[in-house]
Amino acid sequence: MRDAGRREEGNPISCEEMSFPPSLLPRPLLSSTLLKGDSPDGNPKVCVLMKNIILIGMPGCGKSTVGVILAKTLGMRFVDTDLIIQNNNHDVLWHLIDRYGVKRFEEFEEKALLSVSDTENTVIATGGSAIFCERGMNFLKQHGVCIYLDVPCDELKKRLNNIRTRGIAAAKGMTVEDIFAERSPYYEKYADITIECTGLHIEDITGIIAEKVGGFNEKNEQ
Repeated sequence: MRDAGRREEGNPISCEEMSFPPSLLPRPLLSSTLLKGDSPDGNPKVCVLMKNIILIGMPGCGKSTVGVILAKTLGMRFVDTDLIIQNNNHDVLWHLIDRYGVKRFEEFEEKALLSVSDTENTVIATGGSAIFCERGMNFLKQHGVCIYLDVPCDELKKRLNNIRTRGIAAAKGMTVEDIFAERSPYYEKYADITIECTGLHIEDITGIIAEKVGGFNEKNEQ
């Protein structure tokens, strides 16, 4: 049974030593900075802990688009777990759902989430149904901060013209409203940070994420 109960948060990850002038430290990316003495150029060595950024939300909310721009903006890697599913199974999402059904597709999705080997400095765009894969989500959250891109249902209905060919893992006959109602509690469960995306451009969303991730990391260091 799907259980939207709360869970404990994951912890930050490993670090690498880098030499920066203090004014140029990339604060939005840091989980922590620790002075490690002076480097040959006279600047302090800093132990930089970079968390992954995990994007969750409804189909059509912009996870993949935001993820690519965010990764380029912050100099991070990018992973799309929907593409992992397609590569693993040699077919597009909606064919897989039609052929195997939703339950089996969720097994493919969990396998994809658990296969993400990057534990730092990576933006991960998940599929809309990833939040039903508890093991996979807990695994990702051990190494990252989870961002929920919250788009109102009315806006999603405008963006999702064909649920079937979009590759949405939902029972036959479910409407966008049904899917939104079923999934919203799970998005809220896993979200460390929620971005209300109404009226925002992609650049606005990426800027807000960078700022909020920095604030989230600093809060959790205290």
